[in-house]
Amino acid sequence: ANVAMAGVAELRDGQLALVGGVSGVKRPVGIGDASDAWLHTEPVGLNAHIVIVDLEAGTVTAHESAMETSLLDPGVLSTTAGLVVVGGLRDSGAGPLPSASVTLCEADGGTYTCTEVATLDVPRVGPELACLDDSCEQIMVVGGHESGSPVEVVDWSQSDGSVEVESREIAGLEGAMLHPTLCAGRVVGGVDLD
Repeated sequence: ANVAMAGVAELRDGQLALVGGVSGVKRPVGIGDASDAWLHTEPVGLNAHIVIVDLEAGTVTAHESAMETSLLDPGVLSTTAGLVVVGGLRDSGAGPLPSASVTLCEADGGTYTCTEVATLDVPRVGPELACLDDSCEQIMVVGGHESGSPVEVVDWSQSDGSVEVESREIAGLEGAMLHPTLCAGRVVGGVDLD
C-alpha cells in the first residue's frame, strides 16, 4: 500500500487510517542536489486508497480506490460519523491541485463509502483538524492555505442534516500557514508564508 504523504488519523480503536498518498517522488533531470531540490519533485503513484493499520494485530488492510479521486496530504479526522477528509492535493486530470473538498468516508462492513459533503471557502493542503465539541459535530480546519481565512469551521450539527462551513478570524493567527500543528486546540507550529 502506498502511504507516503498520506493524511493520517487515529481511529477510536487504536488503529491508524491513512488516506491517499503516493508511492514515491521523482526529480526532473538536471536538478541535482541543490538545497531547494525538494521544491522540484513530482508525486508518482498518486492513489485514492484508505489503508487501515492495526499495530497491535500487525495487519494492514487496503481499501483501494475508496476515495472518489486520488489525493495526497489531506487533513483527516476520525469522528463517530466516519473519517472526515479535508482538502489535500487532489488529482484533477492535469495533475494534483489544491482542493477545498470536505469528504465523509463511512465504514460499512469491510468497505468505505466516501461522499463529498461540503466545500471550504479556500483550498487547503496539509491542514490540521480538531473537534470543537465532545460529539465532534464542529470541526476546526486550520492552515494549509495560501490565502483567505486561516481557520474554517465545518459544522455537522444542523437539524436538517446539512453541513455548513464558516470562516473564522482568530487574533494572532493571520496570513497563510502550511502544515500547522495543534496541541490541545492551540496552534503550536507550522510554516508561516507571510
